Amino acid sequence: PNAFTQGLLYDEETDTLLESTGMYGDSELREVDVKTGQVLRRRKLHRRHFGEGLDLYRKNNVLTQLLWRTGEAIRYDRATFKELRGDQDLTSNAPAAATIRDATSANQEVVGGEFFTPMSDGWGIASDGGDVVYATDSSTTLYELDAKSLTMRSKRTIQDAGRAVPWLNEIEVVNGLLFGQIWQTECMAIVEPTDARVVGWVHFNGLTQQAANLVRTGKLQGGRHRQDVFNGVAYDSKRKRLFVTGKYWPALFEVRLVERQPSAQDLENVRRACIVRGGSF
Repeated sequence: PNAFTQGLLYDEETDTLLESTGMYGDSELREVDVKTGQVLRRRKLHRRHFGEGLDLYRKNNVLTQLLWRTGEAIRYDRATFKELRGDQDLTSNAPAAATIRDATSANQEVVGGEFFTPMSDGWGIASDGGDVVYATDSSTTLYELDAKSLTMRSKRTIQDAGRAVPWLNEIEVVNGLLFGQIWQTECMAIVEPTDARVVGWVHFNGLTQQAANLVRTGKLQGGRHRQDVFNGVAYDSKRKRLFVTGKYWPALFEVRLVERQPSAQDLENVRRACIVRGGSF
């Protein structure tokens, strides 16, 4: 309940969640027990950094953490949580721990300033573990980046039936499609990443209140901060589990999606709820 969740992913090899948290002075990289929610280890970011999305480049176990309102990214060795240098060779499949900062203590702040993206305002980042990374910012743009260099391959406008869709915040690749939570809503867009076309919607209507009720009824303990918006999605591809949560939420939810064919009116209602008009930040 004390995590301002910005980026979330599931690591099948360790059965743990990897989490990026935000807020200046409180941003961290964390590893969390998926069953208990216990933080197993953490790295605190320098107070000038506001953590955002998180991705794992599985070919050589490199974590990439985006930062808000900057083109910077921080990269870590997955096994040790040590911060990588800008001259680290990410082209090989060897473990990334060959050249790393000597920063093992959780009390030693992550400095950054070594890696950069073409975005000025990083929000979400996700991949299927291959050589392409997808990323979003506070606009309607879906960026396709090179997983090794973080340079841009292409960018497209996210659209649903001709309407630009802004504010995809936390994102996750699920069976080749991109699942993206829309900031300030309880909506998740399902996007075909090759053309940035929305091919479906998931409306988690009432989930925010359900999370709050767990604290109100005494089933779970609240945190230091007031519960914030729906944000945080992770996928276990081996067991087909989808996890969602929010900023300062007391719980992680495992959900099962049921596909349905909506009426034209139902679809229009979801679009009205989920596509933020004039979305800019």
